[in-house]
Amino acid sequence: MNVELIVLSEIDVKGRARPISEEDVKWLAADISDRKLRSPIEVARKSKGGYRLVSGFHRYSSCKLLGMEAIPAIIVEGTKEELERDELLENLARKELTALDRSIFISKLKKVHIKINRTKRGGDRKSAEYKEENQTATLANWFDEVSKISGKGVRTLERSASIGEKICPQAVANLRGSIFEDNQKQLEALSKLPPEEQCQITELMTVEHNPAKSVNQARDLIEGRSNALPALTPSEKKLEDLKKAWAQGDDGTHQDFLNWLMELGVSFPSVELKAA
Repeated sequence: MNVELIVLSEIDVKGRARPISEEDVKWLAADISDRKLRSPIEVARKSKGGYRLVSGFHRYSSCKLLGMEAIPAIIVEGTKEELERDELLENLARKELTALDRSIFISKLKKVHIKINRTKRGGDRKSAEYKEENQTATLANWFDEVSKISGKGVRTLERSASIGEKICPQAVANLRGSIFEDNQKQLEALSKLPPEEQCQITELMTVEHNPAKSVNQARDLIEGRSNALPALTPSEKKLEDLKKAWAQGDDGTHQDFLNWLMELGVSFPSVELKAA
């Protein structure tokens, strides 16, 4: 495979399967500064020019942090589904994945696999019963293959896929950075509930003060079966939402927010701001 230098500004990184870790990006940037980038990223050509990142978001972000103008890359080819599959498989092979990320990746991989399999079959006109039986058999083989890649048992992967398919996006955002992000038992219990209830429950499980310790405890609080945690006032609820939004933002978002507050005339006598 040929490695080419691709200008960073020409690479589209939108819609990544996994958010980056700012801490990992800084650590990797220091390593690249010391020992250079030893593994190129993968990109695909876009029909209207430029490239789309396929794999290596942390490497891309680290090189950008270092102020590099270009990055070594391998240009790969494939359909949209095939490239998405390759990105998800690369992430799935990582050992540090949380149960939440693994669930999301497996569910997305399953959808992509079904799309690719249908395309290969050419949309034949065989009976619905035959198609369902064939898909079930194909998925069984697919779970075996993914099990070898990830090192996880087939049953664990099946449960993960079910969680990823059922848990709502807002609940996922609420759980990011919490202790429940890597608790498959609680994730599974949460995924069995309606989306609106998932959102309420994850808010109670991730508040800064006296969070609910489980899905069941949060449900008890919502349904009035427990008064173990004091109800938040509207003002406290807004403050918790702000704290959560801050925790989910990156350094650039934090700086933009602080700059906005300064434009409003808010001063920070005890906060050392970064240079804009």
